[in-house]
Amino acid sequence: MSIVAEGIYKQAGQPDVIVPFSVDADGRLNTTATATVSSEVEIKNDAGNPLPVNAVQRSCVGRQTLSVTTGAVVTLTVPVGAVAALLQVDGASSVSLTLDGTTNPTNTVGTRLDDGVFYYVDTALANVKMLARTGTVNVQVAYFDKV
Repeated sequence: MSIVAEGIYKQAGQPDVIVPFSVDADGRLNTTATATVSSEVEIKNDAGNPLPVNAVQRSCVGRQTLSVTTGAVVTLTVPVGAVAALLQVDGASSVSLTLDGTTNPTNTVGTRLDDGVFYYVDTALANVKMLARTGTVNVQVAYFDKV
């Protein structure tokens, strides 16, 4: 189920701009509108009533350093309560990454993550598979309780 609503962007001295968006079944906001927000945004439903918007802080619920080689596929050790992870390759090599849980990464299969790149995962963490493209490289992982 999607909820369709409109937000009104207000800025002093400027005309109001209506920004349409929808909320999907997972609670994600979707819009095709673009706006530079430099002040409060009021979000209203189809009836014109304001919708409450509450920002909720997420917490880091764990971290790990994984040694990833060319010789074996590595998976995450997901702590209890984790629903998202931030990965960073930490070394002179690259890592291939797959997210579907069935496809094994290779030098040519999977998303390529280079040294220093941050990659955010908000799909099933147990399905993440990694393989170094050359040599051995560390991957730093931080786990979070909210997307």
